[in-house]
Amino acid sequence: MEKDSHRAVHADNLEMVHDTLEAARPHGLEAEVMWSALTFAAEANEHNESLADVLEAALGEWDL
Repeated sequence: MEKDSHRAVHADNLEMVHDTLEAARPHGLEAEVMWSALTFAAEANEHNESLADVLEAALGEWDL
C-alpha cells in the first residue's frame, strides 16, 4: 500500500509541474519558470513550503 501512496503523490507532483509548464508555455517562459522554481525550492524546506507553493511563486515571479 505504501508504494501505491508514493506513486499517487509522485503523480500529483508531476501533474503540478506539467500545469506550471503549460501556464508558462504561451509566453515562452518554461525554462525561466523552472529556474525560478528550483531557486525557490532551495529555500522551501527551511520554511516548510510545499511544491505547490514553490511552483506558484515561480509563476508569480514571471507575472503568470
